[in-house]
Amino acid sequence: MNKNLSSYIKKLKERDISSCIITNGVLLTPEKQKDLIESGLDQIQISYLTTNKNRYSEIVGNKGNFETLNCNLQHLFEIRPSGLRVRLNFLDTDFNTRDFHKVKEIADNWGFDTFYRREHSRGGSNLKLGYYHDSFDSCLRCGTFPSVHFITTDGNVVPCCNDTRAENILGNITYFDYESVVKNKLKVMLDKYELNICKNCTDDYRWYTLLKVK
Repeated sequence: MNKNLSSYIKKLKERDISSCIITNGVLLTPEKQKDLIESGLDQIQISYLTTNKNRYSEIVGNKGNFETLNCNLQHLFEIRPSGLRVRLNFLDTDFNTRDFHKVKEIADNWGFDTFYRREHSRGGSNLKLGYYHDSFDSCLRCGTFPSVHFITTDGNVVPCCNDTRAENILGNITYFDYESVVKNKLKVMLDKYELNICKNCTDDYRWYTLLKVK
């Protein structure tokens, strides 16, 4: 996690801008949880793909630690303030398709929300699922792009979490102010510019956010 994350969140809070982090939960240590909560974080989303330790290792490889993940989440359950929303994100893949009901049960026991998501093309980076190839697609047909600002650990603003390689950088918060980031995104939408990551997207979440705008 970025060492300046808490200060970023505090500045967002001062401007009445909601903040959320998406994490695999391994680095969400008790110390980091305390720091983030005190900074005013509004929501934490944690990838939780299975309740089976061996299956977890098959899915995430050496990027995760099942015991650490669960210890961190148990601690978060114990200290979470009422205003902090916590959600476990479940991605349905070939490895875990029958595990969602177990993940939901655990989430319910912790008092966390759950979100089910089908495996998708990740903007074209998941070659197993191929490409979308819709020549009429654009960020205008997505609920995520206009409503959420995704910021990488090094400060780059990207269209969405599926831009895992940060190939479509819209600015950097270390030298762009918030208004400039918003203007850049607005220009993309007004020009109907077609980002490749959008053209190759099969993620259901783009429609979910479009329908769930509050």
